[in-house]
Amino acid sequence: MAVGRLAFMRATVAEKCAGLSDEQLKTRPVPTSELSLIGLVRHLTNMVESRLLWYGGEEIPLTWGRHHFDVTDADPQSDLETWSERCARGNAIAAAAAVDDVGAKGLSLRPVLSSLLYEYERHTGHMDILRELIDGSVGE
Repeated sequence: MAVGRLAFMRATVAEKCAGLSDEQLKTRPVPTSELSLIGLVRHLTNMVESRLLWYGGEEIPLTWGRHHFDVTDADPQSDLETWSERCARGNAIAAAAAVDDVGAKGLSLRPVLSSLLYEYERHTGHMDILRELIDGSVGE
């Protein structure tokens, strides 16, 4: 169920970003916030890397480090491809394990998936608001 829910949340992220220009993806529509759609995609990429990929034993640095919300020089299409590729790698890791299997960092897959779901569910709500502010589109 957790893997299926994660797939649904990832499809929601892709939907929120679909049909927008690079500039719209980088737009920060709330003046008091650093949040942008592509900044959230970068953040979710980091979450996949620091949860699923590390669970699977991949010793990779976070793609955008702690500065993932600074999207001044972002290439949104490339960033979306990176997110998609990391998600595919994470899917392969999750598919090869049972939820109680202990991974490379000493945690079972269950809390790793729970943590990722929390991140996705929290931030897709933010993405709903950002998308509506950018072009008026609303979620279901």
